[in-house]
Amino acid sequence: MPGRQDAMLHPDAMMAQCMTFDGSPSSFHFNSTGRWLPGSDWSNGWPFGFYSSTLYNHVAPPNWNHWDCGSWSAIPDAPGEHAIISARSGHSSGVNVAMGDGSVTFVTDTIELGIWRALGTRNGGEVNGEF
Repeated sequence: MPGRQDAMLHPDAMMAQCMTFDGSPSSFHFNSTGRWLPGSDWSNGWPFGFYSSTLYNHVAPPNWNHWDCGSWSAIPDAPGEHAIISARSGHSSGVNVAMGDGSVTFVTDTIELGIWRALGTRNGGEVNGEF
């Protein structure tokens, strides 16, 4: 997946709904993160707009048991960021994800990784079916 620009959202790109070639009801768009570092204070706000600070991707499964990781540069217009940012939630068995048509669906942590990754693309040509 590194180097591919087929995600719904990615750095330095404007994405219109009409650019969702797989059909927006079958592609995931957003997820809310529910986990944070122990002892952190959410009231301080979030000053970073970096990809690894604001979005998630489909490299790792939902509620992955490992730390998210990423790279970034403070140099303006530096080459792209790379990150593994899992979709997370306060649910013990899965995550709620917003679809392109505005609906919300619950996806279990045990979803097959290939299907999960396919659901995160906008032009991969996959037929996702039921999950």
